[in-house]
Amino acid sequence: MPGASPEATGRRQRFSPSRRSASTVERLVLAGAEDFLAETLPRLERYYRYLATNRDPDSDGLISTICQFETGLDYSPAYDQSLSVRFDQPLRISMAVRRVKLANKLTGYDLERIFASERHVEDVLVNTIWIDNLKALARLARRANEEELASWAEAKAVQALQSLLERSWDVNRGLFFNLDGSEEKRPDVKTIQCLMPLLLTICRRRLVRAPARAPDHPKEFGAPYPVPSVALDEPSYSDGCTSAEPGDLARPVLDEYQLVSLAGTSAPPGARARSHLVERSLSVVERSGFNEFSPQRAAIRSALIIRLGHAGR
Repeated sequence: MPGASPEATGRRQRFSPSRRSASTVERLVLAGAEDFLAETLPRLERYYRYLATNRDPDSDGLISTICQFETGLDYSPAYDQSLSVRFDQPLRISMAVRRVKLANKLTGYDLERIFASERHVEDVLVNTIWIDNLKALARLARRANEEELASWAEAKAVQALQSLLERSWDVNRGLFFNLDGSEEKRPDVKTIQCLMPLLLTICRRRLVRAPARAPDHPKEFGAPYPVPSVALDEPSYSDGCTSAEPGDLARPVLDEYQLVSLAGTSAPPGARARSHLVERSLSVVERSGFNEFSPQRAAIRSALIIRLGHAGR
């Protein structure tokens, strides 16, 4: 049944942060699909309560991923530290990620065993979407006169946001970072995950008030054609990838996470960053059309390049 928990249906216990989204349902309801709310709210409630109960092993309000494939940013260098690999070891990275996936499968996706083995991360991107959708769920519940659900969702959103601010925010680097395992180790690399809290007002204020870490800073994320999945000054950043055709360049652009970033900068204090993102992103579309991958320094149509499954760096 759509919206039911993996536990209830016997499916493997994986999820995607943008699927079964309360924010998406809210947009449809606000557009006039009021009857849709009565149909989907019970399913949304089961889904979000399931995640809160089963994906928060330390009860801090933040939910954990058990494989980086759940985030949509496959092979992100933000996970290299947890895999004990270097960015310049594509074969080892590919094998390490697949070992995690296989290990989870061999447990039957038993979350208790997976968490005990330390194969979990509180991902900034995932938890930003989690917090934003809990707020949307609360608004939907209140619209449907489900006050108990609204209060629960609001309380979980407040708890998760507080944990994100206290644990993921690095005041010295002026960015938010993933928390790896029960020790909550932060990776050193700056990736697009660090910017995803732009979606949340209080986090957006912190990010744009850190001058050296502004989302449009030319030495970090302010590429001519944004948004790079890895900061421009990181050793793991590359404007191209190994491919059969020399000169092919590829970087992620205009995916669902970029659109979230644009939405997150839709009001002050992110107006300047939003203006840059919108202007340059539209220029890529005008010159090259919509592509899953596009170069950051030159707006030319590029092929989808996979370097041993290592695309997206």
